[in-house]
Order: sequence, then C-alpha cells, then structure tokens
Amino acid sequence: MDQENRNWQAGRKVIECNKYMLINQIQCDVTFKVGLEKKEVKAHRYVLGSRSSVFYTMLFGSLSGNSNNIVVPDIEPEVFQDLFRFLYYEETNINEESVTGTLYAAEKYGVTDLKEACNFYLKNHINEESVCAIMENAKLFNLNDLLTRCIDFIVQSEATAKTVLQSQGFLGLNRECLLSLLKLDTLPVNEEFLYKSLRLWSHKTAKKMGRM
Repeated sequence: MDQENRNWQAGRKVIECNKYMLINQIQCDVTFKVGLEKKEVKAHRYVLGSRSSVFYTMLFGSLSGNSNNIVVPDIEPEVFQDLFRFLYYEETNINEESVTGTLYAAEKYGVTDLKEACNFYLKNHINEESVCAIMENAKLFNLNDLLTRCIDFIVQSEATAKTVLQSQGFLGLNRECLLSLLKLDTLPVNEEFLYKSLRLWSHKTAKKMGRM
C-alpha cells in the first residue's frame, strides 16, 4: 500500500471502511469459487458472518471446517459480487436482468433486507409485459404481497387483462402460475378470448419443449 493510503481509515465511517477493504481486497481471508467458471471472489469472514446467519454458520459453525475455498456453482459471479456489496456497504444494483438471481442469492443466504429491496423493485416495475414474470418470482420466493399486487394489476380492467394475456410474458408463463390465473373468478375476459390465449400458450410451450 502506498504512502498516501497508509492511513485510509482516517475520516471514514465503518461502512466506508468495509467498502474500501472489499474493493481493495485488503486482508481477505476466504475465497469463493463462483459460477460454472469458478471465478474467485474474495471476502472477509467477519463481515459475512456479521451480516448473514447462513454465512455465520458456514464460516464459524461446527461444520465449517478449515477450508478457505468455498465453491458456489449456482450463483452468477456478478450477482454474488452484488450480494457482497450489499452486505459490506448496503449498495444495490438491482435491474431487470439481475433481480431474479439477486432474489435467489438473498434467499439462500438469509439476507432479508436485500430480498425486500428486490421485492420493492419488482412492485414498482409491474406492467403488462412484465407482470407474468414478476408473478413467477413472487410465487417462487413466497412474496405474497407482491403476488397479490400482480393479480390486482391483471384483473383491474378488461383492457389490461387482454393485453397481459397476449403478451410474450404470458406465453412464457410456467404451468403453476397459468393455473392460478385460470382459477381467478375476477379475470375480466370472456371464454373465447381466454381459449385463444391458452392455445397460443400451449403452442409456445410445446415448441419450447421440442414437441413441435
């Protein structure tokens, strides 16, 4: 470390010191090998354990062992680094591409504040094209208030419901969410329109599964 940065702690608050140490990789004592490419992401046991009960058990619990290299194959490196940025200095980088992965990481490591931040983001990005994908996330991660908001959005008017049922988001909807929509007594479309939408969904699903 050069002369200018020898006293980098001076004038910084705790969260700013955490950020500096993470960005500059100072005294990191654990390495994660993340994603299919096993990209190395380094961090500090103390910070992770102080912010997540899952990390605490993993790093300090009776089954933690002495390994300083932990493989995480089910999360993309960019998402994992976003998780660390939140744990270290509460910065979020949630967007349309990252929100599902971030939700998964937040759920896996018990970071409830980050999960709530994702929930807030999704609530504020509901529209005719996105609502079906958001509904899937709501069901997958047990965000019941978000699920209710999605349903309320879809059934608010016949025009909205028809636009949703003709969207690419609807055509990519999974079977579980589709069935939950069909069970709604408040869905404001007639049977003929619904039948046509279901035929399109069936065709798209069969094509995706290689049956056509």
